[in-house]
Amino acid sequence: MAKLSKDEWLDIRSLWEADPKLSFGALASEYGISKQVISVRAKNENWKRRGNLADINRKAIRRADALTGSVKADEKTDDREKTDETFTLKKEVGMEEAIDRRTDILVKHRHEIVTLDSMQSEAKSLFDTALKTKKKEDFWMAKIAIDTCKDHIIAVSKKQAMERKCWGMDECDVSPADIAACTNEELDCYTRTHKLPMRFRKIFRSYDDS
Repeated sequence: MAKLSKDEWLDIRSLWEADPKLSFGALASEYGISKQVISVRAKNENWKRRGNLADINRKAIRRADALTGSVKADEKTDDREKTDETFTLKKEVGMEEAIDRRTDILVKHRHEIVTLDSMQSEAKSLFDTALKTKKKEDFWMAKIAIDTCKDHIIAVSKKQAMERKCWGMDECDVSPADIAACTNEELDCYTRTHKLPMRFRKIFRSYDDS
């Protein structure tokens, strides 16, 4: 089992405290130690979760938008903090890692959806050709393309849903039903302060109004 330096332990702590979905097991695999060792150290040093999933997800979406061209160039903002590898800035480095992990997933998901769109277009094109030629082999090719596309859509949908669940990427968002239940006064308050109405805060347990 690897013996870690003080700096590596600070990295592990900053990553775990910043990311509510990052487990001791995942960190143990990454650093070549056991999760029990991390658990004991966390207890002895009183590690505390600090990350806010809603805030992490919002920042990850903004970065993914910039990377995939979903926003105009003059609208792109870099919310990263310039950091040094010092003790006092380790926490910020951990938060950046939490955001980047989710940004990578979002970008990958968007590329997968573009691929599915391309497959759907190809299947439609083959079907249109078959309708024109009325040839059995053309209909057969179109059917294969359509069935393949359908299978890919189901597989990608399940995989993406699992990844989003594992990293808490759908948590802490205000749903349309929640918005509909808000009064005009609550909506005005939310748009000004970004603080959820008190009656919703028990639902969104990771919400931090500090």
